[in-house]
Amino acid sequence: MVIAQKYNIIDPDRGFLDRRVFTDEEMYQDELEKIFGRAWLMVSHESLIPNANDFFLSYIGEDPVIVTRDAKGKFHIFLNMCRHRGNRVVRADDGNAKNFMCTYHGWTFSNEGKLVSVPGLQEAYYGELDVENLGLVEARCDTYAGIIFGCWAEDAPSLEAYLGDARYYLDVKYNRRDIGQQAIGPVKWPLPVNWKTPVDNASDNYHAPLTHFSAVSAAAQRRGDRRPSAALLSDRFDSPSRHLY
Repeated sequence: MVIAQKYNIIDPDRGFLDRRVFTDEEMYQDELEKIFGRAWLMVSHESLIPNANDFFLSYIGEDPVIVTRDAKGKFHIFLNMCRHRGNRVVRADDGNAKNFMCTYHGWTFSNEGKLVSVPGLQEAYYGELDVENLGLVEARCDTYAGIIFGCWAEDAPSLEAYLGDARYYLDVKYNRRDIGQQAIGPVKWPLPVNWKTPVDNASDNYHAPLTHFSAVSAAAQRRGDRRPSAALLSDRFDSPSRHLY
């Protein structure tokens, strides 16, 4: 019998959230399995691999993945792990390659995920290695608004169904121009924190007027606005476009 783990972390009456959501290791491992292991997650943008045989390294949760555009222009997402001993196959952040060779034993995989070369196939394995079924582990892959999404769960809904009405927000951001958008990269910022910390910060506009006040003040001076700091800060809170939480 499988017993679902329950967490009492939200007190809606007082508006309190248990801080364990940012620190508890057991809770985090649950999230890796039940959220990151099942959800559709953004792993790249089409413009980061614009040409045939381009690749880009990314992550699904803590799983390192290779995002490729093969010679036919099809996108793939593979676990960056050799099927032999688990060594990482690709180490460069991005590039262009038809094949990827593991540096441990030389097993080589195509950018379509197929195992195409095994040194000593006859001598070491007597030709009996199941080459056809030892390609790179592949995630489900789909795109929307130029964004490449990956998902490990075979029984998860389609990307379109998963996004639902959230597609509106992606359209506003990424589909507002006929020419599309171009991502510049790779630009990666490793943060040694729980994943909810930057998410919480990004959705908290309450901090922006004060935390980023130096940028606000510099922009105001650039415009020739020489009002006192208190007036500039007040403007940030009184702006009709504000969203404070």
